[in-house]
Formats: sequence, structure tokens, C-alpha cells
Amino acid sequence: MDPSFLIEAAELASLHPAPLILDTRKPESYANGHIPGAVNLSTYDCFVQSTRPADLIAFGSAVAAIYAAAGVTRARPVVVYEDGTGMRAARELWILEYLGHPNARMLHGGLKAWVASGGGLTAAKPVLTAGNFEPTPR
Repeated sequence: MDPSFLIEAAELASLHPAPLILDTRKPESYANGHIPGAVNLSTYDCFVQSTRPADLIAFGSAVAAIYAAAGVTRARPVVVYEDGTGMRAARELWILEYLGHPNARMLHGGLKAWVASGGGLTAAKPVLTAGNFEPTPR
């Protein structure tokens, strides 16, 4: 993976305005504590039925609608994470990249790195403001 796709915990904590943060863990883990402001979202269980163009377009549209409902837009950077640097967050990053998001990154070391760097956790869910994310598959 290109290292520019990774963001360190200290850099994430210093970003203002904050990017949209997507916690790709299972809902139970998210409920037990997450990065403040993070939205629990994972398309890990969304699958493409086939690689025919029509099915890829349908997949992209369905996933883009999930992202838009969570507040994803092209204008706002997105950071994805899970407990460590694992496959759920990596897949989320890949899908965002595939669908044409211009500024998506993954938290290097995930939630463990966030906590190790002194980052706090919360159980509070953020108020979601729907976005408008139109896919442009790459």
C-alpha cells in the first residue's frame, strides 16, 4: 500500500477541520468506545454479484448511498480505522478509492495506535449529516 494512504494518530488528532472518521469495526465494538466523532460504517459485507459492468455499477451506487447517508462527500477527507491496521479498514479504503473519493486514508495502527498516542474514546454517537457522494469508479 502506498504510505501516503496512511495517517498517523498524532496527525489525525491535529487536523482542523476534522475529517469524517469511519469506524469499520462491528457495532458492538464501536458501542464500547470509538474515536470521538467517528461514524460506525462498514461495507465489508457488501458484495458484487458479478464483474459484469451493470453489476459493478449497481454495487457502486449501493455503496455510494451508504456513504452518503453517513456524511461522505468528495470535499471532506475521510479516515477509516479498525482495531489495528487490518482488512476491514483496508477494504473500506480500497472501495472509497475505487469509487473515486479524492482524499481517503487509513489510520496507521488503528484504534490501538490512537489510544497509545493518548487519544480519547467515547461511546457517544455523532449526529449524522447526509452527504452527496456520486461514485466515479476508477
